[in-house]
Amino acid sequence: MALLTQFKLGRPGAEATFEVNPTAVDWNHAALKDQDRALDGALQSVTLSKDRPSIKISGNYITPAQFNQFKSLMIIDDTLLNFIYTDFTGDDIPETWEERVIAATTSTIIIPETSALLASKLSVDAGGATLAQMVGIWAAYAAGRTGTGTNLWTGHGSYSDTAYTITFDNAPLTPGTAYFVTYQCKALAVNLTVVPGRQEAGWVNKKQYDLELTGG
Repeated sequence: MALLTQFKLGRPGAEATFEVNPTAVDWNHAALKDQDRALDGALQSVTLSKDRPSIKISGNYITPAQFNQFKSLMIIDDTLLNFIYTDFTGDDIPETWEERVIAATTSTIIIPETSALLASKLSVDAGGATLAQMVGIWAAYAAGRTGTGTNLWTGHGSYSDTAYTITFDNAPLTPGTAYFVTYQCKALAVNLTVVPGRQEAGWVNKKQYDLELTGG
């Protein structure tokens, strides 16, 4: 994947632009799960969120002005922030491949909320454009970007950001049946916090402050 050097961060619809050293940004994606043992000893797992990303921005590479801008964003408490990858276009835009979803009716599928889809919803709610784009929906899994067989999405569907719902005009689905959807989204809905300062070795008054964005 290309290195991220430019991004937008801020209140949905009014994000500020940042440019940082490409080594300043580090992130990972992980599901949020609750696991426990049943009475028979079998491991049980419940997925609370399929994707809860964590992004760290090293204080080594941000200017005082940028730090002040980050601090101003930290006091926003009425909404999550949108983190938008402005560097990533085309094939570099992060995608979710073949997520398993269940058809609600013969013509609708509701995609479970993720930080990415929530960012797109927040953008639309604020009067902005969608940040998500559906790539395809298939009836059979193929362990890649595309499933097996006909792409049911092509020419027959629309996506509602506010309801996380795909609606078809030709009713190709069987209610209660699993399908596999691939989509891309160039943003994440996040909380912003400052990681507590830590003393740098050999310096009496120099501390390192890092920023952390946690998927909402």
